[in-house]
Amino acid sequence: MTSRASGGFKEEVKQAWAGKLPERYGLAEASFLDLVSPSLTPGCRILDVGAGRTPVLAPEARPVGCEYVGLDIARSELEGAPAGSYDSFVVGDITKPTPELEGRFDLVLSLQLLEHVKSLDDSLNNIYSYLRPGGRFLGQLSGRFSFFALAGRVIPIGASRAILKWAQHRDPASVFPAHYHHCWASAIRKITPQWSRVDVIPIWGGNAYLTRSRALLALNTAYEHWGMAGNHDNLATHYIIDARR
Repeated sequence: MTSRASGGFKEEVKQAWAGKLPERYGLAEASFLDLVSPSLTPGCRILDVGAGRTPVLAPEARPVGCEYVGLDIARSELEGAPAGSYDSFVVGDITKPTPELEGRFDLVLSLQLLEHVKSLDDSLNNIYSYLRPGGRFLGQLSGRFSFFALAGRVIPIGASRAILKWAQHRDPASVFPAHYHHCWASAIRKITPQWSRVDVIPIWGGNAYLTRSRALLALNTAYEHWGMAGNHDNLATHYIIDARR
């Protein structure tokens, strides 16, 4: 599963000039949860890494008898989640081992966290250790070479928060510094040799940042179409990692 052009080059650029996102954007947004669904078996143990106030899976979406544990570096984020979000939670840094979590989980989930860690290598090694043999990890993260990642490394965090509030109506408190350590396709594949299977799925989703400008929307749509057609996976804006211990 990957982002693919929903129409021809001219059609997508024409839609973008009219202020519309390509149809593939809706498909990409659904793809992560679609991948999660087959692993939601009764009684499974799930670790949600970095979700804080917003768990990846709402309580009503979880299977019968599921144990759902949250891990986040900020206690305030975990305690700010709605009642019933977690069966239990652990305050900890995913880049550092948490022995109490080792070998406990059938499924580990992470949604838009791993671009914020200082060491993706250490994070994935720890996630590996928290899984039972045959367990599965599903994570989505932003790519290092996307235009917003490149801009974010030179624009101060305060300015980034202001820009995202204007462009996407984002709550400034939800915007955290990002490091993008090893956040591109070939690097992810290189640092995961111990996993029995690793799929790195490129997602092209940069237009969501540009809806205030039709000219930029059309220009980026053309760029993304070129990237997908040429299989330039290292330039994708986001990735889904689907890995088995």
